[in-house]
Order: sequence, then C-alpha cells, then structure tokens
Amino acid sequence: MNQVRVYRFELFIFILSLWIVSECFPNFKSRLPNGDKIPNPCVPGQIWHAIGHWHPVRGTERNQFGLDFKKAGLIYTVAFHYQDSDGDGKTNGEELNVNLTSNQFFMMGNPKSHPGICEPVASEKCRKLQQFRCPPPINQNNNMMRSLMPNFPQGNPFG
Repeated sequence: MNQVRVYRFELFIFILSLWIVSECFPNFKSRLPNGDKIPNPCVPGQIWHAIGHWHPVRGTERNQFGLDFKKAGLIYTVAFHYQDSDGDGKTNGEELNVNLTSNQFFMMGNPKSHPGICEPVASEKCRKLQQFRCPPPINQNNNMMRSLMPNFPQGNPFG
C-alpha cells in the first residue's frame, strides 16, 4: 500500500511541474507582440519559449531583454519597443517584427530574430557583447529531460 502512495505522489509532482511550466510562462509571452513565436537562434525552425532568459525553455538567469522588460513594468511600451536590448543594432520592435503607428502596435508577421540574444550568436560582434553560448539541443534522449520524468519501478505495483 505504501508503494502505491509513493507512485501517486511522484505522479502528482510530475503533473504539477508540467502545469507550472505550461501555465506560468505563457503569461509573459502574451504580454509581448509575437511573444509566442520567438525564433530559437541556436536551432532554426524551433521556438524560444523563455524569451527573457538565457535558456530556451527554463526560467534561468534573465537576458538583457528580460531585464529591460522587467524595468518597463512587464508592459510592452513605446520606449521598450525602440530599445535594442541585445545590442545587435536592431530594436526590439524590429526583431519582434512589430510596427508602431500613432502609438498603436501592429504585428507585421513572424518575428525576425530573438530580441534578447545577439545574432548571429557565433559572430565576433556577438561574442564581444555577450557570453552566451547555445545550450545543447533538448530532446527525449537528453539526460535533463529524463531527470524530470518520475522514476517508476518495472512491474505491477498492485500485484
């Protein structure tokens, strides 16, 4: 009977962690125009989910875009629109592909680049601006992903 409780507790913790990740971060992405479509500068065709952080899916240390967004009160303001958070020569608005007309923001299509990571990442200019290096790709064979999964023993726990 105690094993069943342990399994249920592990399952509860696993589901809770999935809920936290799925519910908390989209709130910030929805406050940014095109916030749910930020391209991953390390893996073409993938999305960078944790926009204001140095890791694509986890809320690690904030990048400059995340710090600037926090300074702006977590609101996409006109001043924030014209900032160049990552120092690559393009404003946040240009990278998000957002146009500003008479204090109205218009999304002009998908974002052009990541507003918090200087691109191209390996260029000499970007290496001088930031210490960022692309993290290893996340896939199902990745040890980090396996460590997040509950460790259920083999066999029938009820028998």
